[in-house]
Parts: sequence; C-alpha cells; structure tokens
Amino acid sequence: METSEFIHNVLRSYYSSHTVPAPPDIAEREFGAGVDKKIDWRHMSFMNEQQLNAYLRANVPFYISYSAGYYEFPEARPMQKKNWLGADLIFDFDADEYETNCTHPKNMVCDICMGRVKEECIKVMEEFLIPEFGFEKKDLHVMFSGNRGYHIHIRREDVRELDQNARKEIIDYITASGLKPERHIRRVGKRLVGPKPSDWGWPGKVARRISAEISSGSEKSIARIMGVSPATARKILAKKEAVVGGIAHGDWDQVSLSPKTWQRAFGLVAVGMSADVDRAVTMDTSRLIRLPNSIHGGTGLVACEVPDIERFAYYKDPVVLGDGEVRVIPTATMDIPLKDKVFELEKGKQTSLPEYAAFYCAAKGLVKIWG
Repeated sequence: METSEFIHNVLRSYYSSHTVPAPPDIAEREFGAGVDKKIDWRHMSFMNEQQLNAYLRANVPFYISYSAGYYEFPEARPMQKKNWLGADLIFDFDADEYETNCTHPKNMVCDICMGRVKEECIKVMEEFLIPEFGFEKKDLHVMFSGNRGYHIHIRREDVRELDQNARKEIIDYITASGLKPERHIRRVGKRLVGPKPSDWGWPGKVARRISAEISSGSEKSIARIMGVSPATARKILAKKEAVVGGIAHGDWDQVSLSPKTWQRAFGLVAVGMSADVDRAVTMDTSRLIRLPNSIHGGTGLVACEVPDIERFAYYKDPVVLGDGEVRVIPTATMDIPLKDKVFELEKGKQTSLPEYAAFYCAAKGLVKIWG
C-alpha cells in the first residue's frame, strides 16, 4: 500500500467518526486545504459546522486551514473583493525558526527544539501580552499546530480592527526591533542620563534588568549579559550600590564608563529580553492557519487548543488516532517517542506499529506500509 493511500484511509476513517468544531464566526472565514501541499486550493467558505464536516468527509484533505481574517464574502477572489472585516491577532512559534543544537533530521522534532518553541511562546504571554498589553489569560488561546509549533490566537473585538501597521508596531515592540540605545542613554551637558527602572516600556525594562543584574549578579554574568570585559564588570561591582542608586534616578554616570559601553549593554540586554516570533504571521491579516481539531497530514497528530502549555507534551497529548496494528518496513534506524512508548525502528526490519505511530512514521518518510 502506498503511504498516501494509507494516510487517506486513516483520515477518512477519522473524519467519518469525529466532528470537527467550527471556528468562531465560521461563515466569515476563508478556508484552504491541501494534499500535496498544505494549501493546494483556497477561497472556500462554509456556513456552519455541518457544511465544514461534510466537506472533510467527502474530500479528506491532508491539511485544512482557516483564515485569521473575517470577510463579508470569504469565497470571493481576488482578495480585494472579499471585503475584509477584521482579523484575529496571531503569534506563531515554529521549531524551524530557532537555532538549536539538535542533531535529528530537519523534519523531526525533539525536546530541545520544542522546548525552545514553548519557552518563546510562554515569554510572549507572560512578559509582554499580559503585563504590558493588558490582555487577560482568558483572551489568549494557545494552539498546538499538530507538528512543530504553537500559535497564540487573540479574538477580542478590539484587536480585530488592527491594520497591518498596528500589528507591525506590536511585533516590533515584542522583538525590540528598531530600538536605538543612543536615544535612551546619552550625554546631557556633563551628565550621562538614561532610563529609570520606573519608566514605561523598553527603557524601564532594560533599566530594571541591568539594575537587578548588577545588584545580584556575578562578574561572569555581568560580563556576559552586558557585553563588557571582566575588568569592566569588576569595576561596576566595586561600586554597585552607587551604580544601582544612580540608575534609580536616571543617572548612569556613577562609574567611569563611556556612553558607548552603556549603550552597547542596553542593546544586548534588550535583545536578550526580547522574544523571537514569526513577524510575517502576526502582520498578515489574511493568513490561513491550521484548523483546530483537524488532523495534521504530516504527523497524524491533532491540532488542538492547549489549556496548560507548561504541562503539554507534544508527543503525547495530541495523539488521537487508533491503536490497531499496521505492518511497516522502516527506512531508517531511529527511536520515535509517541504517547507513552518509544518505538525502536531498525532499517529494513519489518515490524508492526499502532496506527498512530505508523501514520506519524509514514508521513515523516521513516517507514513504508507493508501489505
């Protein structure tokens, strides 16, 4: 049996026996679907949940996505004729975007790269969206993509009307793009002035972080975080009470360092505190994004909302396919953790896998379906 036939059969069985809930305001959403690609065709719409599920059962797409945008005429083309009504605010975090020391094939994931993705997602929520943008936790819908990452969806009415420029400002702030240290730490007469920890936005964030590091950090950590030499770090530590006290009042001249040294430290600390997010997704008011509760055709895992991202296990919680045995021939030697097991594949050695593992491995090109 060909891999594509096996995947099609499993998906057909799943959609025949499961109902995929409609996203909010389904009639105003554009949909896209694909088999060979994630989106082979788009400009589709459904009036209700029944129509959506009828489509899934009749066509069995490997991938199904829906728009962040809301439209008066979601089926219309070109895009200008859809009459855009607004869009959810979405943040995307994908393992492809981060440099890690993983050694697995590019189409696979592991605890290291998925841990980095989770870390960035949590950082955006806990360090930016909630404390600085004023969102509540209930406003933030965290979704697992079904493969290599997470999305944060915000559907509040007051964000729907934000245009691309407003969304660019949001993502610029979160990523510290365009931040110019020389504007914040500069000579005024003979004094070197800078931000106070009580200031709003990035100036205050950086001032608080630098003050905290000088107060409790070591020579090594100060040198690393602020980008100064060990000798300079020692000089700062020798006068740390005066330096911290001065920063509290916007006076950055309590130790003999040049403006450029402080400006470089400001920039490095800001980069370290910023989050790494896919800018294009947040700015795109017509982006098609994975439909929650649909099966990802590249893994067999379900795209799903994540109630508690800290506890979510990407290899276990989204496993929804069956346990029926499927005979396979591995094309690679590799250990695959899924659900509560680790499947040991040995290249060329016929074995049997439960359906959910056979789907995952077949979709990743790790096994051929036998029989």
